[in-house]
Amino acid sequence: MADLSDPRIQQAYTEIEQYEDTNWMLLGYNDTRDVISLYSKGEGGLSEFRNHLSDEVLYGFVRVEDRFILITWVSEQVSGVRRARALVHSRAVASLLKSHHAQITASSMNDLSDNNIRTRLKIGENQVPNRSRPSSMSERKRSSMSSNKRQSTQQSIPPSPQPNPQRESTMTDEPDSFVEASDEFPTSPVTPTAPTSSSSPDHHQQQEENKTSQVDVSRQQQEDEKKQAAIAAARERARVEEEERTKRAEQEAQARAEQEARAKKQREQEELKRQQALKAQEEEKKKKAESEKRQREEQQAMQRRMQEAEKNKDVLLVGYASIQPSTSPFWRRRYLEIRGKSLVLYRDELAQTPVTVIDLKSVTRLSGIDQERETFLPNAFVLDTQKDGSYQLCADNNKDRQTIFTALQTVTQTK
Repeated sequence: MADLSDPRIQQAYTEIEQYEDTNWMLLGYNDTRDVISLYSKGEGGLSEFRNHLSDEVLYGFVRVEDRFILITWVSEQVSGVRRARALVHSRAVASLLKSHHAQITASSMNDLSDNNIRTRLKIGENQVPNRSRPSSMSERKRSSMSSNKRQSTQQSIPPSPQPNPQRESTMTDEPDSFVEASDEFPTSPVTPTAPTSSSSPDHHQQQEENKTSQVDVSRQQQEDEKKQAAIAAARERARVEEEERTKRAEQEAQARAEQEARAKKQREQEELKRQQALKAQEEEKKKKAESEKRQREEQQAMQRRMQEAEKNKDVLLVGYASIQPSTSPFWRRRYLEIRGKSLVLYRDELAQTPVTVIDLKSVTRLSGIDQERETFLPNAFVLDTQKDGSYQLCADNNKDRQTIFTALQTVTQTK
């Protein structure tokens, strides 16, 4: 609902309607939504009125000669929603400024040209004017006094005949004509006249313009709704696309992070394995060096013992081992002695007579088991001789094997 309570609007409207110097006024919203107030007024007519128009919704009331026109100015820069609201508010303005003979909605200066306005007001079409210029206040008072005097002296005169309906119709064509009351002299009551047929074209035109305005408003509202729906749909699509892009980016970032984490873990595992392998190699080298050192030390000790034993005719080494000669499929556990250049085998350590005496000077081979030709046993080795044949010896553990093997090796290599 439009607010037209600004008192300056009614004041300016009265000045224009009473044919005072003011002949136009301009109304606007002044940065409000529904409050309409007076912007300006002037005496320069339609051309001055046009100079005060701006890119917003405005309402104008202009007097051209003896006719009045109501103008709704909707600039082309005005949005659709404000345009529709202006068409609705224009009816409220028209209800307040009732004296207009025509109404127009304009959006360009061409719509408000002099020729277009005069055509709308039907000025220059040889019709009888709808309204004559009112007289001044003193003239109206003198006319009222003369009328009262004639009525007091001529009461016996019979009433005059009824005026010509056609003439009266042409003189009272405008429905919004008025009679100003006087406080000093009573006036005869004025009987309202019914609208004549001369106002029918304007009334019909007003109805057509109202219908057109309503259709325009409805069409504009539908277009605005479609635009808003399209804008909302586009925003929703943009939002969904942005969410999808964000989601894909997060998934890609997460996948890259996981891949980098896996690669890092794999590198760490490989580095750990490499360090462990290096450590194992170092330990293996260390163990091998220690074993070789120990073997050399044992061999040296064995050589010293052998020299002493040979010098003193003593036993170099004693112990137990399982023996299998090449002539027998059976293993026999024997007590052995390495004495000088001989390997002496006894049934046990209490026996005095040896079972076998192997001449170590005739050894042709002293090595580990050949799995393709010989029966493999842990902690075993082979001793081949020229005179006494071949023997397999199996110690109780790896330490005893190394000791016996080293002793035999030392003896066989010593000249």
